[in-house]
Amino acid sequence: MEATKGTTEILNRVFDNMFLKSNIFRNRDALRHDYIPDHLPHRENEIRYIGEVVAPLLLHNKASNLFVYGKPGTGKTAVVRFVLNALSKKASELRANIRCVMVNSRIEGSEYRVLASISRQIGLSVPFTGLATAEVFRRIVNYIKGNNLYLLIALDEVDVIVKKEGENLLYELSRINESFSSHRVSFIGISNEITFKQILDPRILSALSEEELVFKPYTSDELFDILTERAKEAFFDTVCDPLVIKYIAALSASEHGDARRALDLLRVAAETAERDRKSVITTECVQEALRKIERDQVNEVIKTLPIQSKILLVSILRNLRDQSAQHTSGEIYAEYRNMVANIGLEPLTDRRLSSLLNELESAGIISSKLVNMGRYGRTKKYSLSVPQNHVFEALREDTLLNGLL
Repeated sequence: MEATKGTTEILNRVFDNMFLKSNIFRNRDALRHDYIPDHLPHRENEIRYIGEVVAPLLLHNKASNLFVYGKPGTGKTAVVRFVLNALSKKASELRANIRCVMVNSRIEGSEYRVLASISRQIGLSVPFTGLATAEVFRRIVNYIKGNNLYLLIALDEVDVIVKKEGENLLYELSRINESFSSHRVSFIGISNEITFKQILDPRILSALSEEELVFKPYTSDELFDILTERAKEAFFDTVCDPLVIKYIAALSASEHGDARRALDLLRVAAETAERDRKSVITTECVQEALRKIERDQVNEVIKTLPIQSKILLVSILRNLRDQSAQHTSGEIYAEYRNMVANIGLEPLTDRRLSSLLNELESAGIISSKLVNMGRYGRTKKYSLSVPQNHVFEALREDTLLNGLL
C-alpha cells in the first residue's frame, strides 16, 4: 500500500509540474510537423509555381493536375497545405465556389477511407464503413454537381495507397471530369518516391501528371534558417543559442536534409532541457535527444519485423558477441538454424535468409562489406549500424524471443 502511495505521489508531481510555467517553451505547437508558419523559408519558388498551377480555379477555369515529388522532410506537404490554405482564403474573399481538401493516404489506409475523408471535407456525410467505394465516388460526383462546386484534391503519400490497393482510386480520379460538362476537379499527388510514376498506367499518368515539381533536400544553411524561425516562435528569448541550432542543422544536413527530423531533434532537445530544469538548450541536450530518437526509431522498425527476421537479428547479435567469430553470413545462418530448431520453427533457405539480411540492411539496422577470404573466396561480413543495446531492448519486448536473448 505504501509503495502504491509512493508511486502515485511521483506521478502526481510529474503531472503537477506540467502546470508550472515552462522556462523553455513559448509555443510547443511551432515544432509540430503539421504546424504551418506564415513563412516557409527557401520554398518561395515552389509556392509560386504551385500557386500559378491552381490559380485558374479562382476564375472557375481548368487547373492542371500536378505531381509533387521529393524525399521526406523536403517541405512538400507543408508547401501544398500552405497554398491550399491561401487559395481557400482567396476563394472566400471572391465568393468563388471552390473547396480544397487534403488527405494523407498512409493515415487513411484504404481507398474507402480516402474517399470518406474527401466526402467529409466537402460537407458530404458518408458512413465510416458499409458502402461500396463506387457508391461513395458516385455520391461525391453528385454532391459536386448539386452544389456547383470546383474541387481541388491533394493526396499526400499517394504512392502508399497505390502500392497497397492498386491504381483504381487514381484511375477514377483521372476520369472524374467526364461526369461534368466543364472541368470541375483538379488533383495534386504528393509522393516521397521520384520513381513512383514508373509504376503507373500511362493513361493515368497522362491525365494526372500534367505538371511535375521536384523538391530538393535542404542544405545546412537552409535548415539553419528554418530552425531559427521556428525557434523564435517556439522558445522564449535566449533559450536556444544560434550555435546549437547550427549544430542541429549541420547534423541533419549531413545525414538526411530532412526538416521534419531536424525539428524533431530540436523539440526533443528542448524537452530534455525542460525535464532537467535547465534554462537553455545545450549541445549535450541535443546529443541526448539524438540517442533517444535513434533508440525510438530502432524500436519502431524492429517491432514491425516478422518473427523470422527477429530471430535472424538475434543470431546476428549472438554472433557479434563471439570474439572468435568472423561475422559472416554462413556463421549467422548456422546460429539462426540452431535457434529455430530449439523453438520448433521451420528454418528458411539460405536464399530467403539472404533476402532478409538485405531488408535489415535497407532498414538501417545492419551493414555489410564484401571481404576477400583468400582461398575461400569472397564473402560478406555483417555489423550493426545502431548500438547493440538499442537492438537488444527492442527485441526484448517480444515475449517469443525471451528464451533466445
